[in-house]
Amino acid sequence: MDNNELNADYLKVKNKEYNIHIHDPWIWEEQAGILKRAADCLLDKYNASSKKLFSRIGGAYLEEREDIYDLNLLGVYYMLIGLSVENLTKKIVLMKNPELEKNLAVIKSHEMRKLMQDYNIKGFENYYGLLDNLRTYVIWKGRYTFPFDFSEITQLSYHPEMPKDEIDSLYQELNKKFEQYAKIQQLRDNIRLDISRKDFLDVKKEVIRFIEPKGRHLCVRDITKAIKTVDEISEKIGYKKALVMMILFELLDEEITMQSE
Repeated sequence: MDNNELNADYLKVKNKEYNIHIHDPWIWEEQAGILKRAADCLLDKYNASSKKLFSRIGGAYLEEREDIYDLNLLGVYYMLIGLSVENLTKKIVLMKNPELEKNLAVIKSHEMRKLMQDYNIKGFENYYGLLDNLRTYVIWKGRYTFPFDFSEITQLSYHPEMPKDEIDSLYQELNKKFEQYAKIQQLRDNIRLDISRKDFLDVKKEVIRFIEPKGRHLCVRDITKAIKTVDEISEKIGYKKALVMMILFELLDEEITMQSE
């Protein structure tokens, strides 16, 4: 085997590994968690140094250079939080739109709010201001002392306060949405449907008729209850459990999206 053949085999292996990493939701979730953990550790350092500074009597003198560095960790904290949120957001977009795995350029941007709007990720409208602030830190404010694009200049040295409880709430809500789509992707990966999309939609209508309460529209609570009794539903309507479960998760996503609009 010559070097060209070895290189070709190596590239095949790396390409396969690359595609696995793109597709596997838990790799993205783990990276988001690592970034969040690193950010929280830096915030602890920042808070400890701030406490040390303001506990000094008669001035703001710090003896160690590291203390001075620690006082400037807030921007890096925001940058890492932004990257963590970005990991979750982009994988949610990919799981909701699996065809994009072949065209990652469309999610290369750091514009998290725009990604949510473009790909109909609902429920985060109250966090748009926070997402825009985090975007600034990911692009330059957590990395450099000035932006390379003059249009990005705001208040160079000022770090606007972004409450940690709001940041943690955003992360938790994204994690919930992430896990919801991860379950849908897992079902999609495990099911090899031997029916057409038209037949799938016919089964979906049958599932809706079976679980929809009389006199009112199907709601999230009804679908959640149905998921817990999927074995019984599958047996009664005569379709495979995996297919019924996939339909229920699709219904859950549609209902949550509708309520968020």
